[in-house]
Amino acid sequence: MTGGADQLLLPQAFRGLAQQFAVAPTVTLTLGSLPPARLKLASGLFNLMRNLGGAIGIALCGTVLNDRTNLHYSRPGGPSE
Repeated sequence: MTGGADQLLLPQAFRGLAQQFAVAPTVTLTLGSLPPARLKLASGLFNLMRNLGGAIGIALCGTVLNDRTNLHYSRPGGPSE
């Protein structure tokens, strides 16, 4: 398998740009209808859940990737041969 960081640059840049267009409306929809007195607590809870979801998602993806890598290395004819 060949490739380098330059092959990931454009897709990652596009992903980062698209993510900004997804996050702003989500925050506006979530927090836009709240009264100012509750906005501080709701904003903190929203960010906590967003970060926690990201951390759990990354951990799950890492676990699945690790398990699948181990599976493919243990198969006959896999990358180790």
